Amino acid sequence: MSEGLERLKLPLKWKPGADLMSKMLLSDPEIMRVDVSPDSYSVVPTEWADGSRSDMVYASTKFPPILIEVQYQVSQEFMLRLINYATNVYKRYKVLPIVLVIVTKSFSSAEFQNEFTVSAEGLLLETVCKFWAKKCFLLTADAVSNHFQQATLNPMAALGYFITLHTMNQVPQQHCRDPTLALVFRIVDDILAKEDNNLILNSDTRYFVSQVKRNLEKIIEESKNQGTSSNRKTIIHAEEGLFSIKQIQKNLEDNNRSEEENNDPKRYTIEDAAFIETLSKPGKRKKWREIFDKGKANGRFKSYKSSDTLKSSYYHIQKRNKRSNK
Repeated sequence: MSEGLERLKLPLKWKPGADLMSKMLLSDPEIMRVDVSPDSYSVVPTEWADGSRSDMVYASTKFPPILIEVQYQVSQEFMLRLINYATNVYKRYKVLPIVLVIVTKSFSSAEFQNEFTVSAEGLLLETVCKFWAKKCFLLTADAVSNHFQQATLNPMAALGYFITLHTMNQVPQQHCRDPTLALVFRIVDDILAKEDNNLILNSDTRYFVSQVKRNLEKIIEESKNQGTSSNRKTIIHAEEGLFSIKQIQKNLEDNNRSEEENNDPKRYTIEDAAFIETLSKPGKRKKWREIFDKGKANGRFKSYKSSDTLKSSYYHIQKRNKRSNK
């Protein structure tokens, strides 16, 4: 596993705090076996009647439902939302849930963190939840990091390592062969192999722009609440920046639509597709550099300048074919 760790790089949309990858992992049947039996539990919809949405819920006809939240920072406001999510789970399944919060960063303050107690086995934190959950546990990034000093890993800590750090290239050498870490790496590697490089780049740009936009909106809101003359100047500058950001977002979306319309599938021949498949193993990651080099040596892929553009075109056409077959 250690050889592949260095090339594992997540798009910005999958960094800690942006929990798309976490949800994809937690919904995988093999990952579910780390905590529960997938034969007893299944992933269920997390949209609630009040319009709110949870990260992940496992439901069972035999056991209490499990509510999982991946949270960047735990605060009083978050805990109130968590109670609401748990209440919605109870309303749907008529059983109080078991709650697990995976904390990817920290707590709003040290004083607030002290309100939680360490569980019996020492890895998790707990909080009193008598009337809204059977149990409420928190797995923190600090607890995971400290646990990695031990000789053997708790499977939940191994899973928590990736979810809290979203990287595998800092795994201590003695744990590189840990079975849970190896499982996580394989699943993440398979997910990333299907990602279009251009889509990743566009996604990173949109993510960065959205973060700047959010910060400007906060500056405007806080300055308006204070109402001084200097703050009015701040509002003007922030609003101008916000206008520019919105224009960039619009241009990105327009460019994305234009690329989809102009992407010519005729460049990519049936023979090219067949050649790619002959060098691919079902269920395995495609070695695009090797495929590209061998194709060029055989006089194929004439319209492509790199393995990245070939890969991008391949997955774009795969998605287009799936849409047309629906």
